[in-house]
Amino acid sequence: MPSILVLFAHPAFKRSKINAALRSAVEGVEGITIHDLYARYPDFLIDVQHEQHLCDTHDIIVFQHPFYWYSTPAIVKEWFDLVLEHGWAY
Repeated sequence: MPSILVLFAHPAFKRSKINAALRSAVEGVEGITIHDLYARYPDFLIDVQHEQHLCDTHDIIVFQHPFYWYSTPAIVKEWFDLVLEHGWAY
């Protein structure tokens, strides 16, 4: 069974309905790791090596976040820019 990493990023999770329901549907399911970026990095200081290790140790990565005018929340953009660096991701 593949291991799945859910990178969850919702800046207003307490007010969420859809994303909260989707997240609660998979919480506790074997083989699924939910990694809340806003909870882990409230200061936006992303631990690049830790994030790359999480990606390396999972078979599937799911990005769960609300869409903002066809874009992502700020922390997801920051995660993309830092974690998916040249020499590691491409």
